[in-house]
Parts: sequence; structure tokens; C-alpha cells
Amino acid sequence: MPLDPARLLKVRFTQDGGFTAQCPICAHDGGDAKGEHIRQFPTGQYGCVAHQKDKEHSGAIYAVAGVKSSSRTIPTAPRVFPRRNPKERVLADCDRHLRDILAKPWPPEAILRDSPAPIPAEPFDQAFAIVRLFRPRDVVWIGDHYDSGKEKHARHFRTAAAWLKGGIILGPRICPAAFVPGVI
Repeated sequence: MPLDPARLLKVRFTQDGGFTAQCPICAHDGGDAKGEHIRQFPTGQYGCVAHQKDKEHSGAIYAVAGVKSSSRTIPTAPRVFPRRNPKERVLADCDRHLRDILAKPWPPEAILRDSPAPIPAEPFDQAFAIVRLFRPRDVVWIGDHYDSGKEKHARHFRTAAAWLKGGIILGPRICPAAFVPGVI
């Protein structure tokens, strides 16, 4: 089963329809700082280049970033994230990172420059890029204020695949959460 790129860091999509990303397991252990270890092919097959034949490693990656489906059981992974730091050190690290974040603001032009995926210039293209972050079967709401709650608003709740296939986004707002089928 494939990985969900929205659950990974440093994702870069490839022209063939796959992507590369940072391996969360290697990163936790201090590796893959560049975000190059995960490779997922258009077929959905994936692997970590640093642990190519390690099934436990692949299972742990799936446990963190796999596409979860209610019709299939999720493989159990061994405990991968052992406690290495005492609570006080973790809290001190959090405080230090917060100070760093607040001391070095990230202006919008830098966010655009540093983004691993290009951000489209046109609002229509931006909407399609956002909808592509959902799984095909996720029910996504797109509309304006008050476009929910009545039967006539059902057209604002579609699967991500239907939005992408239809070619029209009713916007201007897209809810970042998926809904259960049949909701209005």
C-alpha cells in the first residue's frame, strides 16, 4: 500500500508521478537530513534507500505515513521510537526551538522560495493543488460562507477525485478536514 505524502516531510514530486521524501524513521535516529531516503513510485511501491531490504523499517515507515484504509488492516510495527532523552531535556529542546522560531521570522517570500513543492500563482491552480493533498475517496467541502447545512449544499461535498475530475472548484474556501460521505 502507498504512503501519504501529506504525512511526510521534505516531499518532492517527480515527473513520473512518484515522489521522494524524508524517511521519518531515519530522521528520528538523526539521519536523512536532506530528505532523500524515501522513494515512492507511481505504482505505490515505496522504500527507504538506506534500508532497502529491511521489512521492519518499511513497516515502521508505513505505520507513520501509510495510506490508512478501513477495509485493510494496518500492519503493526515494532517500537521504533525509544525514549532516549529525559523529559527535562525534551522540554528544554522545545523551548530552544521555540526561541529560534520566534527569533527568525519566516517571511512569505521565503516560504514560497523554500517550499519543496512549487506553489501555483493562480488561485484556481492553488485550489487543485490543495485538493490533491487529500486521498481520492476523502469527502472534501469547497464553497463560500453558509454553503452547508441544507440539501442544496450537497454539491459542495464531493470526493477529492470528483473535484479533480470535474475541473471546477466552487471555492473560494476549502476545508482542511475530510468529511463522512452523505454529510451536508
